[in-house]
Amino acid sequence: MDTDLERRFAEILRENENRIFNMVYWQIGNYEDARDLTQDIFLAVYRHLPKFRGEARVSTWIYRIAQNRIRRYLRKHRFRKLLIPLETLLGQGNPGPTQDPPTLPPEYQALHHHLQQLPEEYRTVLVLFYFENLSLREIAEVLHVAEGTVKSRLSRARRLLRHRLKGVIS
Repeated sequence: MDTDLERRFAEILRENENRIFNMVYWQIGNYEDARDLTQDIFLAVYRHLPKFRGEARVSTWIYRIAQNRIRRYLRKHRFRKLLIPLETLLGQGNPGPTQDPPTLPPEYQALHHHLQQLPEEYRTVLVLFYFENLSLREIAEVLHVAEGTVKSRLSRARRLLRHRLKGVIS
């Protein structure tokens, strides 16, 4: 095996594993499936790393791979009830891939319910913008859409969530 490739992959994994895991976990809501999917994403990264041309940043490339895998997962599991964890939002830290999933207080379970009701395209931009701190331009690159589309989805997502949470959470 190529030790340069292994070294490069180890660095990529170290720099991105928790961030990608958290993004996956936020979008699919199932802890064990998020661990498995994250592993699948990094397996794809390892396999395709020799072909990576550097036309985008490595993190953007990984987000694209992750979003494609997440979409595939959601299509396959659309009938399942999905919960979205809120530990990042609540300031309780990010669960790493080896930690147990957090238990949320009852008042935040209502917030889970309303987040899970958002259409995938809105939930995705919220997660990438607020939890992954990607810029609108970076989100547009990851999702292969225009920056204006990202802006409108983000605006609609905020409005929908605000409307659903009215009177539920102060």
